[in-house]
Amino acid sequence: MSDPILSALQNTLTVPYSDLQIATQNFSEDNILGRGGYGVVYVGEWKRTKIAVKRFMATGSKNAQVQRERLRQSLQELKTLAKFRHDNILPLYAFSLEGPEPCLVYQFMSNGSLEDRLSCRHGTPPLSWKQKREIAEGTARGLHFLHSIGSVPIIHGDVKSANILLDRHFEPKLGDFGLSRDGKVEADAEEKSPLIASHVKGTLAYLPPEFITNKILSTKLDVYSFGIVLLEICTGIGIALDICVVVAWCEGIMLLGLNCAEKDRFLRPSFSQIVESLSKLSFLSD
Repeated sequence: MSDPILSALQNTLTVPYSDLQIATQNFSEDNILGRGGYGVVYVGEWKRTKIAVKRFMATGSKNAQVQRERLRQSLQELKTLAKFRHDNILPLYAFSLEGPEPCLVYQFMSNGSLEDRLSCRHGTPPLSWKQKREIAEGTARGLHFLHSIGSVPIIHGDVKSANILLDRHFEPKLGDFGLSRDGKVEADAEEKSPLIASHVKGTLAYLPPEFITNKILSTKLDVYSFGIVLLEICTGIGIALDICVVVAWCEGIMLLGLNCAEKDRFLRPSFSQIVESLSKLSFLSD
């Protein structure tokens, strides 16, 4: 491990790989909380504390390049999490690099992810509007912290509802920092050369056009991704749909609502007009 990372991790606990095997019942399928592009997350119990263990795995490949990328990913996440502490950043409890796969140990988030709660997974009740507002605000505070804490911002690179985790009080915590990196802010895109990403991959539906097309990386990538999350929060609609369709639907519904709520009653539409307007928006469910 490189010296800068060792220095950043000097106050972080190390845990034997064998302890994590015991904690997760030898990484049992029954303990799986979720899967991602770089590994699997397990629930476990360690030192009488419920934990989440992220196990980095290059599934189905022994390719040396994949193995190096897996290690780079884990070290990047370690370095980022060890450097910063914030109420809306998922805290790193411990790490293990001695076993066949790097592992990170986190606080267990009892209310799952924002994605889970928006879809009412496992029969959970819908979030209240107060909870939604507080989750959005807390997530924004966490991202503001990353972008402004130092002279060089930290770009998260994979902001999405699945990476916004909720504790028992529904306090949001940004997780999955394996894709994060330092980056220079583009104060004026025309005057400054944009930073070009080499490792950030993110999740396609949450990525802005300039990144998909030209791999241009800036803090505005996180802003775009957060905007998609806000649309999910407001509509309850998953990102499987074309985002342009979702935006058009939101704009149409908002405009119709404002027209219906006009103070001047003579400016309010009739229900024949309302039905016609809504029918034009019905393409969303087609």
